[in-house]
Amino acid sequence: MEREIRLLEFAAIRQALMDYTVTPMGRELAEDLTPTSQLELARRWQAETTEAVSLIKRNQIGLERVPDLRRILDVAARGSMLGEEQLFGVWRLLQAVTKLKGFFKEKEGYPVLTGLTRQMDALPNLREELKNTLDEEGRLRDQASAELLRLRRSINGGEQDLRERFDRFVRNPGNHKALQENLVTVRGDRLVVPIRQEYRSQVPGVVHDQSASGATLFIEPLWAVEANNRLTVLRREEEKERERILVRLSQWAGGEKETLVTSLTLYAELDFIIAKARLSLAQKASEPKLNDRGYLHILSGRHPLLTGDVVPISLEMGENLRTLVITGPNTGGKTVTLKTVGLFSIMAQSGLHVPAEEGSELAVFPRIFADIGDEQDITQSLSTFSGHLKNIIDILGQLVPGSLVLLDEVGAGTDPTEGAGLAMAILEYLHNFGAVTVGTTHYSQLKTFAYVTQGMENASVEFDVATLRPTYQLLVGVPGVSNAFAIAQRLGLDQDIIRRGKEFLSQEETRLEEVVADLVADRQRIEVVSRQVEDERQQSKALLLQIQQEKEDLARRKSEILEKARRDAQETVISAKREAQQLLKQLRKMAAAASPLQEEVENAAEKLRKLDTDFTELQVSQSTSKPLSAEELTEGSEVYVNSLGQRGTVVKAGQSQIQVQVGMMRITVEPADLSYVKPTKKESPRPTTMVSRRDVPPELDLRGHTLDEAAMKVETYLDEAALAGLKEVRLIHGKGTGRLRAGLQDYLKGHPHVASMRMGQPAEGGTGATVIEIK
Repeated sequence: MEREIRLLEFAAIRQALMDYTVTPMGRELAEDLTPTSQLELARRWQAETTEAVSLIKRNQIGLERVPDLRRILDVAARGSMLGEEQLFGVWRLLQAVTKLKGFFKEKEGYPVLTGLTRQMDALPNLREELKNTLDEEGRLRDQASAELLRLRRSINGGEQDLRERFDRFVRNPGNHKALQENLVTVRGDRLVVPIRQEYRSQVPGVVHDQSASGATLFIEPLWAVEANNRLTVLRREEEKERERILVRLSQWAGGEKETLVTSLTLYAELDFIIAKARLSLAQKASEPKLNDRGYLHILSGRHPLLTGDVVPISLEMGENLRTLVITGPNTGGKTVTLKTVGLFSIMAQSGLHVPAEEGSELAVFPRIFADIGDEQDITQSLSTFSGHLKNIIDILGQLVPGSLVLLDEVGAGTDPTEGAGLAMAILEYLHNFGAVTVGTTHYSQLKTFAYVTQGMENASVEFDVATLRPTYQLLVGVPGVSNAFAIAQRLGLDQDIIRRGKEFLSQEETRLEEVVADLVADRQRIEVVSRQVEDERQQSKALLLQIQQEKEDLARRKSEILEKARRDAQETVISAKREAQQLLKQLRKMAAAASPLQEEVENAAEKLRKLDTDFTELQVSQSTSKPLSAEELTEGSEVYVNSLGQRGTVVKAGQSQIQVQVGMMRITVEPADLSYVKPTKKESPRPTTMVSRRDVPPELDLRGHTLDEAAMKVETYLDEAALAGLKEVRLIHGKGTGRLRAGLQDYLKGHPHVASMRMGQPAEGGTGATVIEIK
């Protein structure tokens, strides 16, 4: 596989992946990335990459740069002391894990990545101890222990006192003659002053150093020896305390080696997965479907290492078509196509997305073999042909069914006739063995061979003779042509030479080239027509969407108009009922004064009750039957308009539109909006009677009504109750929010029939009822 990785340039993909990692361990995983031949494992790797792509598209996730702690933890586990910088690296790991766990705790929909973080252990006790012991730069804090704090304060105080004494010595005018320079310096952690050699006797003390010329002696005065000795002792004690603290922390970290290594490994794996996602986004790649049938379906695939305006290729093979022979001129893109197929396969089997359109499908091959490029080797006396043949022999020796084999210029480098024969034999062997094979060639004989062999197919890379440039478009099913004569003519070669060259070709060869040229021309014409058809299809689709949108807008406007008409009708009925209530009230007052008007009052009351019934019919559908069809409707039929909730009469019946008279309005509706209702029966005149006490109930249930509806019902009820001679009635309005109760009580204040009112007793419904005493 290493040869294929080199030939297909997968190492460059690895390098690009390494550049996106942030940890040394993640970089190692990217560098060692190798394709798998296990379908389920490859699918799991792909799912990881897809999940990470989804994550970084929606969230900002920045991984901390954690050092490689594996060797350090081994040292700590053996009992050795770690330095401050190494322990600081352990803290950085634990801090990074803590942030990561907190980040994924608030995220949903990332089971793989969340599962990795859940397996990490942030060791909060060790993390906090390291945080309290080490500062932001990884140095031991003074507060790491009480003893260390005491010693460092003593050292700082002693150094300050001693420095002040030395400063006074240097500033003393009497010492200036002896001093070489007016400064204090350090030799071996002890403060000294530079004294001239000739004044050595004037400054008693210990000589710690002298200049190269011997003219200056660095002397520690006797009065400073004892203070320096005390500081030396304190520094040694401080170092012992420092080592004690570091040993304790090192032993703690060493004891947690397995946990730390596990977290480190998982953190590196997460870094590696995020790097795969960043590479996918950079390459504008997508997750391919995977199979183990050897089936390839690449949609607009772009070689990931090419830059600029890359022409994509589309290719489908592996089921009925298992061997593809690509022909065409040099520099036309045959080898790029070969490498794209191979590199896509390696990337997919390594869990990397491929730069192709969504829906592309690739196979997980048991083995991938490639023979690409010039394999001549002077040191081994191998020609181009020998080098290629040696590689092919190695491939055939390791071949297993279902392998992917990529052969560039198969059979090249020797006599064309023999080379073509050998190439056909090799391709036939691979085909019969069950391999998926893609080969490139210049031999015309292979075009015919691929055409007549079942399961094989020709392909070519399109070449534009007019511009003498390849278009890099892969044409499956069309063998390539050399275009040698066309190119020569385009470049200005003498016509006699071109004509003579054609005469040297056999009739079969000439006819084959002409047929191939016709195929290419036909394909180009078909592509033009296909593009035109696709453009027209898109235009038709857009027009259909526009018509559908306009239809929906019209339906919405119709619904709004009908709804407004229904509301207007309801408001008209409510207004009429209010006027009738006022009229009835006046009539009843007159009836109290003159009994002959009693009959007129009762007639008016009866009309009001009928109006109330009509109003109720506006709210509730009167039909439970199925919608009517146009054939069932005739002029004069009584129908129910479902969208309006009202009765109407058919004025004109058509096949798709029906005109219906609804009150004062004439509307046009579809038959499906109408339902059948029984014709209205003409009621015989009812004899008018006086209202008796037993005709009027002692209570009125108003639950479920609006305040306006309830007020109209109460008005009618109180009139009837007064005429019936009732002294006390009960209005049941329910408890609810109390809005209906409060509204009714406001309405009844000052009412001509109400003497007083009160809330109901518990037995009468409590706050859910109002009891009224009638005048």
